[in-house]
Amino acid sequence: MIHDGSRVRYTGNEDGPPHHGDQGSVLAMSGHAAHVQWRTGALTGQVTLHDTDDNTLQLLTRQGSVEDALDDSLDVAGLGTFTARQIYDENGPSGLLNAMADSGRLAVFQDIAEDALALVAERIRTSSTFTALAAHLDDDEADQMVHLASAALIRDAFASS
Repeated sequence: MIHDGSRVRYTGNEDGPPHHGDQGSVLAMSGHAAHVQWRTGALTGQVTLHDTDDNTLQLLTRQGSVEDALDDSLDVAGLGTFTARQIYDENGPSGLLNAMADSGRLAVFQDIAEDALALVAERIRTSSTFTALAAHLDDDEADQMVHLASAALIRDAFASS
């Protein structure tokens, strides 16, 4: 089934572009029509509308790495969610997240993680349980306990998710 983000090959025999074998990406589906941005052939870069009922578009299976698929999303000028949709459909949420991590696209979340860890550490540090414990430790030891407890809490809280 052809959907947004699908890679397709033109299999029609008409004389004009696109020509038999030209490949493109489906930008959007609307009923039985597909808006295809052509990647090869005389129409490279152009978008044309095609009836999907006439069977002139053949769905191509994804070949290559997931990183290539994510890079494809950049070719579609802001419509990268279509490729993300395909990766999600094929590999689920963890597959998409892993693909993003493998290609370095999660680096922007580092600040969020640091903020979350700092918030958890502060809440632990000021809890009555920890303040009673910290009274028996040196400052460095208390800091080590806060760091360990914070990292373990975050890890364990999301381990079953």
